[in-house]
Amino acid sequence: MTGYGKGTFTYEGAVYLIEVHSVNRKHLDVSVIFPKELLPLDIAVRKWIASKIKRGQVTCRLSRDLSGDVKPEQVFDFNAAKATKMSLEKLAEEVGFSKDAITCSIVLDQMEKFPKSRTKDLDVFKKCLKEGLDQALEKILEMKHTEGSELMKDIQMHLANVKKLLPSIQSELSNNPKAYESRLMQKLEDYKIADIESKEKLLREVVLYADKVDIAEELSRIEAHLKHIDEVLNSDESSIGKTLDFIVQELHREANTIASKSQNLNITQSALTIKSSIEKAREQVQNVE
Repeated sequence: MTGYGKGTFTYEGAVYLIEVHSVNRKHLDVSVIFPKELLPLDIAVRKWIASKIKRGQVTCRLSRDLSGDVKPEQVFDFNAAKATKMSLEKLAEEVGFSKDAITCSIVLDQMEKFPKSRTKDLDVFKKCLKEGLDQALEKILEMKHTEGSELMKDIQMHLANVKKLLPSIQSELSNNPKAYESRLMQKLEDYKIADIESKEKLLREVVLYADKVDIAEELSRIEAHLKHIDEVLNSDESSIGKTLDFIVQELHREANTIASKSQNLNITQSALTIKSSIEKAREQVQNVE
């Protein structure tokens, strides 16, 4: 299912924005777009996402939210300033100057000329990142839940159409052998064949035909599959997409069998309508997690 969620977190005074976007896909495919220095966190992020989202093409993007950054004086690197001051004082002593000559302006000037490359503490950053990602996943799951409710209604509507057609097919079943027998008897009369042997062959033919076109088992399995779907839809399981996908495939297979076996126009037409409703339900099931 589709969805979008975002979260923010702060690390060393800088505000970061993490966005998660999901589109429909049968299997889970996660893409993590992070700066190179954060690549060691790639696997952890994928696991966090997989624990919440089971299907779909998911893109997770991290960026720095400059609009939310705190003021520069709040993120000043005091440790770097102290280290710079100590290094300059040591240098001053070695060349014969007093430590008092090292003023604050000199320290700041040297820090600006020779900025230290600052690396993130990945353990700390990972905890902050997890908080932001949890926010984003919570929002995207809310959107998915809303979409899922609408999908369920649509799927149930299509399957309700299948249920409505089953009684009409069952009522036609008993007429199939009788109609076939009547046609064969008419042919015997047309050709003026009245011997017992021919009639016995006719009866055997009717029995074979009845067995060939018998779709009672298929109808029974369709009813069982529909009941199973209702149970899955009303269950507390967090991930039902793959289960529904499998059951709907089985429904489609049974409908195909009925259509291929049927020699009755009414049953064939009903079977084709059933296949159409199942196919529509199947398209929606592909989006269910």
